Order: sequence, then structure tokens, then C-alpha cells
Amino acid sequence: MIKRHTLVYLFAHGIPAILGLVSFAVYTHTVDPSEYGFYVVSMTIGGIVSACCFSWIRLSVTRYQSESVDADVRAIALISYVSMLAILGLGLFVTAFLFQNTIALSLATCSALIALSAGAFEIVLEFRRAQLQPAKFFRIAFIRSFLGSVLGIGAAQAGFGGAGIILATSISYLIGIALPGTVDLAKPLPPLSRVEIRKFVSYGVPFAISGILLALCASMDRLAVAYFLGDAMVGTYGASADLTRQMMVLVSMSVASAIFPLAFRRLREEGNSAASGHLAEGLELLVATVAPIALFLILSPEAISRTLIGAKFADEVHVLLPLLAAARFFGSILTFYVHISFQLAERPLLQIVNSVAALLLTAISMIFLVPRFGLVGAATASLLSEIGGLLVGIWLSQRGFPLPWAPLRLVRVLISLSAMATLILLANRLSFYNSWVQLIATLFFAGAGYASAALVLNVGHVRSLGAITVRRLKTLLTDRRQTFFSSQ
Repeated sequence: MIKRHTLVYLFAHGIPAILGLVSFAVYTHTVDPSEYGFYVVSMTIGGIVSACCFSWIRLSVTRYQSESVDADVRAIALISYVSMLAILGLGLFVTAFLFQNTIALSLATCSALIALSAGAFEIVLEFRRAQLQPAKFFRIAFIRSFLGSVLGIGAAQAGFGGAGIILATSISYLIGIALPGTVDLAKPLPPLSRVEIRKFVSYGVPFAISGILLALCASMDRLAVAYFLGDAMVGTYGASADLTRQMMVLVSMSVASAIFPLAFRRLREEGNSAASGHLAEGLELLVATVAPIALFLILSPEAISRTLIGAKFADEVHVLLPLLAAARFFGSILTFYVHISFQLAERPLLQIVNSVAALLLTAISMIFLVPRFGLVGAATASLLSEIGGLLVGIWLSQRGFPLPWAPLRLVRVLISLSAMATLILLANRLSFYNSWVQLIATLFFAGAGYASAALVLNVGHVRSLGAITVRRLKTLLTDRRQTFFSSQ
């Protein structure tokens, strides 16, 4: 089941990632670095606010809605969201009153708008994932992402700048919530139970504290650049960070979307051994999916910066991409694998300790490196803090649910990556007609090398997954053909 769900979630996150890359390319070719910096800072602050207010609801939905087919936490999630929405509104009012002369109202409004719209969408979408409905998840995520790209590109082309892109993105989230099938309205809400509410809150809030700290860690590089170097520089740095996120983090989420709910259900229904076996398989899929993207970004920054990035951003992005790609890889392993140890064991304090350690490492690194080395210092600090956070997380996981590391599985991935790296380096030495041909040729060499080695070594049981996919496609085509002829 994990392979089938992972395949669907790869499309569910991969296609939006491609749409995000298209939008990113348009933004960096259309919007000035200062306007893009406004967009980056608004999205960053909005992400932190969303983590503070709503991430605990999403985490609790994942944990308790996944446990059984009959679980239903919709009422608790709704009450929790409305409560946090009231707190967010009050916080925005107080912020506007106290800091009206130091904080731009447009920045505060855009940040709050993206926080509440994205938070609501992610919570309702989490029900589809927790109820093991990857097909619905894919449909909703794709439509939302498509709308976000179309509206965002329209706002950028119309000259509305960073605020216009934020508004367009927020509207797409709200439309996504209203899509048929996003919210389960087929049955009435269950009655509220004090015991269930207490369990929901007591589980989610501690993990949300950790999520807030991790959101600060993930955002501190952009905030540090904005503080020390200014809006134009944060726009340039944000372009690099957005590119690595679109190509890595969203794809990592696709594997995690299959790993987490199934792990919770396996642990409840079959015990520790079944959950551990599931995690070993999930780790191989995670590394096999994320590592080749990171390797491509590390070895081909010039081909990417000449094509996908606007001319005003390209020179700096070329230097930053390898560092940020490596940072995102280590961060993906921490967030989408190591942290499940704490959640399976229901030990939120361990995740909080891990997050505090990562935040301290990030803050210290940024303070020392950004003023001295500028954008490269920020990227280096991000890489060092991600490695440090991962090492601390692995150490702490020994006190949570024991994580399998499956060295034989990872060796197969490493060999496949070696074949891919060899062909990328070969493509980089060749001269092509223009930069786009260079990028496409490098992608082809990289994909062919990695896919061939992965097929030979059967990484992630890709051969069996391919056979299952072919059989399902044949069955689908046969059924459609029979339906067509029977209707004639």
C-alpha cells in the first residue's frame, strides 16, 4: 500500500511543484527583487503565524483520524480552528494598534491572510490524507495549485507586485476549501467529548510548539537576510530558497504523506514490528526520491540559473543553490523521517528539545555568518544548522520509537546516485546550442542514469511498482473500452 500511496502523492505534490516552478520562473522574470522580497517576507511571516495557530490542529488530525476507519475528529478540528481564528484576529488588531508606526499594515495583513487561508486548507486536506484517500488528496491539491499559479501569474503580469501574488495565492486556498469533496459533509458532526478534546489538544499543542520552532528555523535565514542585508537581498535569497523548496520539500511531503498515516495505523493494529518494517521501506523511498533532486541542484546550478531564474537573480542563485539543496536534503530527512519517532512514541517533549537545539544552532550561525559573508553566509548557516539538527534528532530518537536505518537499502540508492552524478558531470562538460538545451540534456542524462541503476538494483521495489502500475492501466483501459462499446 505504501508504494501505491507514494506514487499518488508524488503526483499530488509533484505536479503542484512543477506548476510552482513555472510560477517561480515568471515571478523572477517579472517582479523586481524588492517586490519579490515583500512576497518572501509575507509568506515567511505567514508560515510562522500559521504554524503558531494551526499546525497543532493538523498534527492532531493526522494522529487520531488515521487510527481507524471509524475515527471522526471533524468537530474538534472545527472548534479548534475557529478559536485560533479569533485569536489571530485579535493579534492582528493589537499588532496594528501597538506597532502602527514600525510595521507596515500591508505586510501584517498579507501575512495574516496567507496564514488563515493556508492553515484552513491544510487542515481540511489533512483529513483526506489521514483517511487514506490519496486520489481525493491529489485532485484537490492539483486544482488548488493550478488556480494559485494562474492567479499568481496573472497578478504578477498585471503589475500588482508581491501583495498581488499573496492575495491571489490566498484566494486559491479559499477556493480549494470550497471544492466538492474537500470537506466531508456526508454525515453529521459527532458530539464533542471533553476526553477527546483534551487528548486532541494535549497531543497537538506540544508538537505545535516544536512546529513553531522548526518554522522559525526554516524562516530565520530569510529573516536574517532581510534584517542584515535588506529587502532586495532577501528577494534574491528567497528565490534560491523557493526553488529548492519547490523541487525538494514538496516532493518529500509526498512520501511522508504515505509514511505517517500508515505508520500510525500499523502501530495501532499490528504492533511495533509492522510499524518498523513500514518505516524502513518509507526511508528508502524518501531518500530515493529526494536525494536525486538534491544531487541535480548541487551539480547543475549554472544550467538552472541561466534558464529558470530571472537575470536580476541569476548570479547569486548560481552560488546559493548547491548549499541550499544540501540543506534541504538533511532537513527533509529530519522533518519527514526522524520526527515520526517522537510522534509514534507520543513523546512531544523530545521533538521540542530537538527543535530548540536546531533553533539555537540556526540563530548562532546566522548571527556570525550573515553579516560577514552575506547571502553565502546565510546559506552556509542554513546547511550547518540542518546537519546539526539532524544529528541531535537521531540521538534523541533513541528515546522515542526506534527508527530503522536500513543500510542495505540505502546502499542501493547510493550506487544509483553515483551513476547519476557521473552522467551529470559528463553532460556539464559538453557544449550545447543554448542554455535550455543544456538544461534539458542534463536532465535527460541524469534521469537516464539514475532510473537505469534504480531499475537494475530494484530501488524501492521499483520493478514491482512498475508492474502493478502497468496492470492497473491495462485494467482501466479495458474497463473503459468495454463501457464504451456496451453504450453503443
